[in-house]
Amino acid sequence: MTIAILGTGLAAELHTKTLRAVAPRVRRIYASRDGSRAAALTARLGGAGHFASYEAAVASAEVDAVLIAIPPAAHLEWTLRALAAGKHVIVEKLPFLRETDFDAVES
Repeated sequence: MTIAILGTGLAAELHTKTLRAVAPRVRRIYASRDGSRAAALTARLGGAGHFASYEAAVASAEVDAVLIAIPPAAHLEWTLRALAAGKHVIVEKLPFLRETDFDAVES
C-alpha cells in the first residue's frame, strides 16, 4: 500500500512516526506545494518519493490513500478531490471547519 501525505509540517512528521511503528510496510510519499520541501522531508524521513504538488499526489495511480495533514481551511477541498480520484482518505483533525462540510464528504 502507498499513502501520499499532503503537507510537510509537524503533523506529517507525527503521522510518519506512527506509520513506521504500526505499519512499516506502507510506502510513504510526501507532497507539498513546494517540491523542495517535499524532497527534503522524503530524504529526512526515508519516504518512498515525493510530489511537487497536491494535485500530482491525488492523481497518481501509485497512491492508494491520501493523508491530509495541511491547514484545516484546505481539508474539505482536498478530501473531496482525493475521494473523486478514488482514494481512501485520512483527514487530520480538525477535519472540517463547518458541520455541514461532513454532508459534502458523505455524498
